[in-house]
Parts: sequence; C-alpha cells; structure tokens
Amino acid sequence: EVSGDEIAPVVGVAYEMKDIALRVEGIIQPKTDMTLTAKSATIAGGGLAAATAVSGSSLVIPQTITLNVQSGIAEDTLLFGSIHQADWDNAQIAIPQNATTLAPAIGSSFSSKTAYSIGLGRKISDDLSLIASYSTEDGGGSTSTDPFTLTDGYQTLGVAARYTRDNMTFTAGYGYTKVGDVLVSYDLTALGMGVLTADYKDNDI
Repeated sequence: EVSGDEIAPVVGVAYEMKDIALRVEGIIQPKTDMTLTAKSATIAGGGLAAATAVSGSSLVIPQTITLNVQSGIAEDTLLFGSIHQADWDNAQIAIPQNATTLAPAIGSSFSSKTAYSIGLGRKISDDLSLIASYSTEDGGGSTSTDPFTLTDGYQTLGVAARYTRDNMTFTAGYGYTKVGDVLVSYDLTALGMGVLTADYKDNDI
C-alpha cells in the first residue's frame, strides 16, 4: 500500500515566427524526490498477513526534456513533431524489506527512454482541417525482472478532424496504440514462492 504526493516544477521557453507558422518550444521538468508512505505484507498461513508500515520508501520523478517544433511547409500545410526524453536511469521506486512482516524489498530498474512523434496538418477548406500523426518509444526488451514493467515500448497512430461552422468548432480524433509484448519474471524463491511471472502480450489501447 503506497501513497505520496509532491510538487514538480516545470519551466519552458518558446520562439515563434507567425508568418510561416513556426514555433519551437522547449520544456524541462527537473528530477524531483518524493517521500512515500508505505505498508507491506506477506503470505502467512495460506492468507495475506496484515500490512504494517515500512520506513524508507522513496520514488523519484525523472528529469524530462521535451522539444516541440511546428512549421508551415506549404500553403495550408503544417508539419509538427516532438522529442521527449526522460532520465529514468536516475528515477527509481524503492520499498525496503518490512522488518515486521518480512515482506520482501521491491525496487524498480527503469531505464531512460526517448519518445518521438511527427504529424501533418492540412487545411482542406475554411471550415475543415485534418491531422495525422505517428509516435513511438523504444522499450527495454521483451523480457524483464522489473515488477513495474508493463510494456516493451509502443507505437501510436492518430487522426483528427476539426470543423468550424459560424462561431462553433467541432473536433474529433482517434488514436490507436500497439504496445510491445514483455515477459516479467520476479524471483521470490527466498520466500519459498519460486519465480513469479506476468506475460503481457497482444495488448493495445
């Protein structure tokens, strides 16, 4: 049982050239430490023992850097994209072993990730505009020993339409994300529970 909250500051800067619809935007969120309140329990007598407090739990919100760029490339046509980098190598979750219930320590082994996206917007008429986009992020591999791992990266396709009539604007969009399969193994042989596995496969959003 884990809870906690923290304020994470964000700073950004942007540059525009409106005559060609150019905008370059940089955003940085610094690494932020979060103190967690945690309880943990273990299996006892065929059931789950009562959870008790465990001290020293922590979580780190990673430093992230995002670059967004857009520019007109032809009449009524806009190209846009982004690069988002997260320093997960230095942002982990750590829950120590519970000295009372002997529940095992649990920790993450996240690795830094970079996500990319690119899209194209097209003005069809004064009333209608269309957008198509693609984004992707590499994963850490098809196998993992990190119990916090749920996917091996992702790829996303998106489409949207915007329609304006008089003083009203209607926007509709659809995105499809295919996430990479991953087999997670977690070794609890020291507690007589063997190696637990979770096979995340054939998932989409």
